[in-house]
Amino acid sequence: MNPFSQPKNYDEMLTKIMIFTFVMCLIFVALVAHIWPALWNLLHPDWLTLKVDVLGLKDIPAAYIIVAAIISLAARVSKLHDRVSDVFGIRQRFDISEILTPLAGGVGVPVDLARREKLIANRRAIMGDVFYKYASSTNPEIDTHLIWSALDKWSWFWICIEGTTVALIADVALVLRHSFQIGAYVGIAMFVGTLVATQVNRACSSLAHSEVREILKDPKRCADIKLAFDAL
Repeated sequence: MNPFSQPKNYDEMLTKIMIFTFVMCLIFVALVAHIWPALWNLLHPDWLTLKVDVLGLKDIPAAYIIVAAIISLAARVSKLHDRVSDVFGIRQRFDISEILTPLAGGVGVPVDLARREKLIANRRAIMGDVFYKYASSTNPEIDTHLIWSALDKWSWFWICIEGTTVALIADVALVLRHSFQIGAYVGIAMFVGTLVATQVNRACSSLAHSEVREILKDPKRCADIKLAFDAL
């Protein structure tokens, strides 16, 4: 797939994230290898100095590609962005504040402290019942363009998150090598990545609100959503 195209489903979104994570891994692997050649020489045999072309990039050492591919594949299998999200509560806060609370308010269910705690405890199940039931990319009941736009924005957000995580790992290696100036530049890149992610997350919020409004346009959906909230 074209990594700059709009993903149409969850799998396409994950593939897009993996491609960009691979490219960022390749950049940081090359940087660390250049700054810390003694460490790099321990990690690959001579034949891996063979140079190949990948993604339009010319004469890239095979060792760089293999290491970057292993890291990006591990990130894809483990869903690295989800693991980071779990640590910092990114998706939990978003789902509660930007989706579930507006949906509950839209059907006349107040979200007090006790109900909020129940929403947090049952977040994944209730998201399936009141949101993904209608806004899934596989069987949508609302405008698919909204869903595709949301997938696109989320893909860029998670690309920033995974890229920043990879940069952090590289930065630790650079600091251990006492390459403080280069490490500072990488730190600035991480800061910029975080700022970009913050702005993209705001766009995700705006799209989520549009999806919520679309869902609430149907009286039957509203009744079913109210029953799901009342059942908590």
